[in-house]
Amino acid sequence: MREEPGQVYRKIKNPDYLEVLDGYVIYDESAERAILLNPTAVAVLELCEDGADAAAIAALMRQAFALTADPLTDVEICLRMLLAEGLVEAESPAPGAAVRRFLTKILKRRNDGLS
Repeated sequence: MREEPGQVYRKIKNPDYLEVLDGYVIYDESAERAILLNPTAVAVLELCEDGADAAAIAALMRQAFALTADPLTDVEICLRMLLAEGLVEAESPAPGAAVRRFLTKILKRRNDGLS
């Protein structure tokens, strides 16, 4: 099942990550359970901080990791898993506002890192 075009995903928790050998563990105290995420899933989760759609996340991941293939399908699978784990929520898309805020924030961070 593919997402609604432009569906925005937003991180709903600010979890504490514990780095382990194969990734990161998030302990959900309210549910008394631990969630193991690989580094890529953590990157996708963090890209949902201000809300983003799968296409925007996939484009950033492709650029950041110099991927030759489009990672959109993998990003959508990851987002569905994060949604099922209660780490993100899906919102109806606003006409580009969330993506613009997200990209502006990422570009600012990138430019700040270059100075």
